[in-house]
Amino acid sequence: MKRRLFLRNATYTLLASGFSSQFMGCWAGELPESSNRLNLAAGKKVLFAPAPVKKPNIDASLALTDGQLMQGNDKRMWIEPSSVDWSYPGRANLALNLEKNCELNEIGIRFSVFYQDFAHTNIPGWIEAFVSDDGIHYKKVAERSRWDDATFFNGVDSPINDVQAGVYYWRFANLENVRGRYVGLRFSGGYRVVSDQLYVFGKEATTEANVSAGAISGFSVMMPQPYFHKPELVIPTNITAPQPLGITTPDSKTVTGTLTLEFDVPAGLVWDAPLKNVQKSTLPDGGIRYSWKKKNPNSNRLLTSIYLSAPEEKTDTTGTLRYRYSFENWHSPELSIPYRVADVPAVNAPKRLLTTFGWWRIEDTLNWPDALTTFKHVGMNAISLYGSSSAPDWMPADHNAPAWKTLEEARQQGFKLFGADATYNTMVHQYKIQHPEGNEIYCQFEDGTAGKILCPSYRGQYYRGELERYSTQVASVKPEFTTQDIEQWPSAGPIDAKKCTRCLADFKASGLKDWDDWVESKGSEMWTDAINAARGKLKQAGASSDFITGGYYFQAGKTYTIFNFDKLYPEYLQLAQPSYYSSYYPVDLMKVVDQTRESRKRLPRSDVMPILSPGDAGPIPGDAFQWAILESYCNGARGVLFWSQRSWDAEYLIAYSNAIRAITPVEDIIMDGDLIGDAVEVENPCHLSGMRQGNNIVLLVSDYQHASDGILKMKLQLNVPSQICDLMTGQILEKNLSAGNQNVSVPLNGTSARLIEVKPL
Repeated sequence: MKRRLFLRNATYTLLASGFSSQFMGCWAGELPESSNRLNLAAGKKVLFAPAPVKKPNIDASLALTDGQLMQGNDKRMWIEPSSVDWSYPGRANLALNLEKNCELNEIGIRFSVFYQDFAHTNIPGWIEAFVSDDGIHYKKVAERSRWDDATFFNGVDSPINDVQAGVYYWRFANLENVRGRYVGLRFSGGYRVVSDQLYVFGKEATTEANVSAGAISGFSVMMPQPYFHKPELVIPTNITAPQPLGITTPDSKTVTGTLTLEFDVPAGLVWDAPLKNVQKSTLPDGGIRYSWKKKNPNSNRLLTSIYLSAPEEKTDTTGTLRYRYSFENWHSPELSIPYRVADVPAVNAPKRLLTTFGWWRIEDTLNWPDALTTFKHVGMNAISLYGSSSAPDWMPADHNAPAWKTLEEARQQGFKLFGADATYNTMVHQYKIQHPEGNEIYCQFEDGTAGKILCPSYRGQYYRGELERYSTQVASVKPEFTTQDIEQWPSAGPIDAKKCTRCLADFKASGLKDWDDWVESKGSEMWTDAINAARGKLKQAGASSDFITGGYYFQAGKTYTIFNFDKLYPEYLQLAQPSYYSSYYPVDLMKVVDQTRESRKRLPRSDVMPILSPGDAGPIPGDAFQWAILESYCNGARGVLFWSQRSWDAEYLIAYSNAIRAITPVEDIIMDGDLIGDAVEVENPCHLSGMRQGNNIVLLVSDYQHASDGILKMKLQLNVPSQICDLMTGQILEKNLSAGNQNVSVPLNGTSARLIEVKPL
């Protein structure tokens, strides 16, 4: 695959896909130029795969072509009744019938951009356009992705500080030799993708010009469509890593039939997968064809993961993985995805920082070939376990199961254990299943009815059962670290409680004068009950009752729904855990900085462990993922956790390993130091994060927007003669700096940031 650097708002030629159509840059204000142009999409029905989120009284098939744009001045498109949105869709497809064969010169769509404290509704990072004559066989006529464009979405940062929302018209313009009756768009969605209008500009085609240029594709809104999450695979030479495979189906219901997938794996690559009944045969070129069938598939970000390695290849070798699929009597054309081979250096795991996955099941470790070897190789020092509300057990009940053997092997190899639990969420979920008409655990109203959310003063049999369940999990595994994910109330707290007879009686009996104080006392009670129950069970088992714990979205100085961090830290709660789910565009990296830094400012030490997304909130290039992790460390994080397990691939794993390798030599500065403050300054438009311990400093200096001339200019106040080295490359940037005020220039050398250490000579 030919790599190319694009410039925003220039004209690009698509080389990798085998066609010569050209298109204009990503976005062009809020609306397309429509004067003297015919919007062929107006009034046409749109088909989706998967279906967008259902909204009352809205026909989604017409919402994108009805000409009705959002009405609010605050640009909050997602609250518009006529908008169309997807939540964590993975890959989303849409198509429409123009009803005539047309010549097309522009395909575009309006997207919303908005930011919340925990997530970013993002512009998709990979968008493709298609045309078809029959609505079944589509050709790809344009493509754009962050993997080809280093400045993709740069400069669009006003929403985060100004109106909290923006609207951008994203387009494939100046299309040439593009004709068809049907038009399709395909994009990789994140946390939430919202649109209100789709445009297709052109004219009716002449009868003698009805064949379009473009590459044959497997695009469809009628059939199940397996997909890789990114336009390129990275395959390691010396470890085995997952390549997640998702699937898109026409709606959210299960499709009836059998999907057959075939992968032609070139000689030199090793293929493995946790799949049953895989058939394989040798190809004439020495490669191997793997064939697998799946009955009744439905849309899922993770259909399965296949595990690939390239032990016989050299680093930077490139190639193509061919594949195809069929569903009943429908057959895709032969498809391909480029791959690049990479060597992964072995990394010594840090001794004090926690390096692990986070929301990760023991089954995922068992399905990963030789997982412990890989985890150790990339620098991880803990095994993650996860219990969700629907599958709450961290480990199998049978202690003779293979999972327990693997866990014991991990302990013997020096791995710590981390457990993520859906505490209290599990109680509510199981109660709803077992007692669909019950109301015991909900707020109780004077008229004899009940609310629909958990009553914060409920302490009955199911509450006691939840304490038993949670404490049994902890005592069974004996983890060094845990986190609790408790999402039972909206951000405003338990709004039913003010009219709940049980809560009002409890408030009166408490003697407290302030309602908010009472609400927080209930949160503290629920939290300490769980921690005390776990500590008690550990003590009964003859184990240490000490473990370090945090809570999802708990932040120093703040109350999360009913849990006041400051009232629980540090006796019952040791970790602040801000969370931000996005695909980490430049503006998002600043949100990661702000959340981690704000908690660290309020704490006496680096007791922050943020939760990031490894691709669930939109696919992320490896370098952006790496910077998100390093921004966390360089603002006082003693570890980083990740939600969820569905999107991990080799590119993310290598990026994480690179971050671990670079930060481990300075982990004492992260753990024992303080935020850099004003000891170092960097000139605009660049950014600086850093930690300082005495005369030792670690800095992450960046220009994610590519807005500078590529030279970062810093001012340092040095107490002693020092040198500066690059922690990623080992390069010495300054050999001998005198004590006092120093001006230092740091060249980016084509990267977005540099991680450097300033240390005494």
